[in-house]
Amino acid sequence: MGLSQGAAVAAPAGPAACGAARGNAADDPYTQAFLTQYGEIKAAAGGYFSPEGLPYHSVETLIVEAPDHGHETTSEAVSFWMSLEAAYERVTGDWAPFNEAWAVAEKTIVPHHADQATSDSYRPGAPAIYAPEWQLPSDHPSPMDPSVPVGTDPLATELAAPYDTMDVYGMHWPMDPRAPAHWPRAPRRASSSCA
Repeated sequence: MGLSQGAAVAAPAGPAACGAARGNAADDPYTQAFLTQYGEIKAAAGGYFSPEGLPYHSVETLIVEAPDHGHETTSEAVSFWMSLEAAYERVTGDWAPFNEAWAVAEKTIVPHHADQATSDSYRPGAPAIYAPEWQLPSDHPSPMDPSVPVGTDPLATELAAPYDTMDVYGMHWPMDPRAPAHWPRAPRRASSSCA
C-alpha cells in the first residue's frame, strides 16, 4: 500500500505517459504534504478506519450528527476514501489501495442481490403508494391510500436495462463499520410480497 508505520512512501514513477504528473513528486511540497496527511489518515493509530477496513464518518466515538452516533460510516466517507486513494495513485502510480477500497466497498456497503429482496417486484409504472402527512407524530403511521395517483418512475427501466436487473448498485447511507457482516442481513428479512 505504500505505507510504513503510518508514513506514506511514494512508489517509483509509472510509465512515461504518467511520468510528467509524478516526475518531481519528491521535491513538490504539496505532494509531500498530501503524502504526510495520507499516512496519518491511513495509519491504524489514527482511528479513521475500523478494524474491518471501512472509514469512520468521524473519528469521534460519541457524536450526535446526522446519522452518526459515533464510529459509524456513511456512503460519503467511503466515497471520500475512494477519492483519497485515486489521489494517492495520481501521486505514486500505485493502484492497489484504490482497488482495495473498491473491493471493500463492494463487499460491505454496496448491497448484493440477496440484500434487495423486493427489487424484482418493483414496478416503474406504479412505484409508490401515497401516504398522507400529519401535524403530530401521534397521528402516524399514516394509512396508505392507493387511490391517489403517484405517477411513474421515468428512469427505472433505463437504469436497469444495461444490467438486466432492478437491483440498485449504490451504497447504503449509514452503517456500523464495526459489524459490516450484520448490516446487510436486515434487508433480506423483507418479503417480496410487500411490493
